[in-house]
Amino acid sequence: MNQKAFAYFVGAIMVLSAISVTGLFLTGGDNSGNGAPGPAASADATPASLFGVGGILVDSSFSGLGDMLSMIPENTTFTYWLDMDRSENLTSAARAAIPQSYQSYGLYSGNPYSTRIERLGAAFMNDSSFAEFHWIAPYRLSYSGFTVPYQDYQLIPIGSGVFAAMGKPVVFGTQSSVERIVDVLSGTPSTDKITLPLGEYSDFQVAGLGHVGSNLGQAASTPLGGGYSEFYMGVSQRNSTYSMSAIYLDPDTVTDQKIKDIAGKYGLAVSSKPGEADVSGELNEAEMGDALKAFLAP
Repeated sequence: MNQKAFAYFVGAIMVLSAISVTGLFLTGGDNSGNGAPGPAASADATPASLFGVGGILVDSSFSGLGDMLSMIPENTTFTYWLDMDRSENLTSAARAAIPQSYQSYGLYSGNPYSTRIERLGAAFMNDSSFAEFHWIAPYRLSYSGFTVPYQDYQLIPIGSGVFAAMGKPVVFGTQSSVERIVDVLSGTPSTDKITLPLGEYSDFQVAGLGHVGSNLGQAASTPLGGGYSEFYMGVSQRNSTYSMSAIYLDPDTVTDQKIKDIAGKYGLAVSSKPGEADVSGELNEAEMGDALKAFLAP
């Protein structure tokens, strides 16, 4: 994890540690009537207005990475989306496979809400900033302190420079990164560089830019060394197996060979054509975790 993001996470964890004593963070209110929904409640069935936060609330579809692309800024270089309710095994495998420089608070560090995170998204920008998206069942907030009004939204400070814009989904991150997302929600253009996830749906989706051609990816930590212009990977549970697909645009010679080597090791099919390498196949649970680590390793 980069040092700036690590500092934010440590600060947030310190705040969370104080919650049990002070009760002043994003805790559920009165459990009768407008209280926090129980474990079975879903964000899909609960109105965002239940948060009780003034200003505009985030209100966007969040059924896949393609939906998330409409909310992230132009300088995004790496992003992923995960249905955390779909498969505990896949969630654990994703947590183990995502490179450290792209660790997200919601996946690695804990849950700051009074209800579970059902779906999680994370976007990382080329200036080392990040933003997260947490799909949770709304509940009555009880928080202390000031809020930061921005574009008619209310940014709630969580601690050590971390803020949240409540809604469906909740936008989480530093003040500047949350403001960037709000700018996009308010009309600033979203990214048009990450295109492969559009129209794709899987339980776990990863996409980003490499450093081939004119794209500005983060070559030092990009999966497979970033020797491509863009990549996408999707993994879904199919009963006792997992379906995996991946696309790499403009892979260089080294990356193309890495793709073939990893695919061959796990019995995945590779289809190559000018400017593109496609991977697809079925994996058992043990293979799925190891294959994810191999494809996502820097």
